Amino acid sequence: MQRCIFIGRISKDIILAKTIKGDSIVSVDIAVSDHGKDVFVPLLFYGKLAENLVRYQKKGNMIGVIGRYQTRVTEKDGKKHYNHHFWVDECQYLDRKKIEDQQPLQNNVSSNFDQSILEDHGNTLNITSDDLPF
Repeated sequence: MQRCIFIGRISKDIILAKTIKGDSIVSVDIAVSDHGKDVFVPLLFYGKLAENLVRYQKKGNMIGVIGRYQTRVTEKDGKKHYNHHFWVDECQYLDRKKIEDQQPLQNNVSSNFDQSILEDHGNTLNITSDDLPF
């Protein structure tokens, strides 16, 4: 398993979605500086990590994450498509404002989450809370 560490700013509004089973999930990009240019890293937050991200963070805030790299390959019209993302295992809020001083934020909640992102090479991922390290 490849472990990756990123520090960057949240690049878009955070929207909480629910899986078919009712678990919380957030898909968001962070902007990471790479030799003077910004690179956008796609992150997936699951469960309490997703709920807390929506509650305490917003676009432009700096976070640090540790996660696992995953590539999903799908085929459409005979052509392969690759989807790269990082499942977040740990998250640290890095803005100067202390977490105790932060008020919970009101963010959007969506029930229209793309369930295909939970698939791995055509096999649906069966993720339970027992499978997650947090």
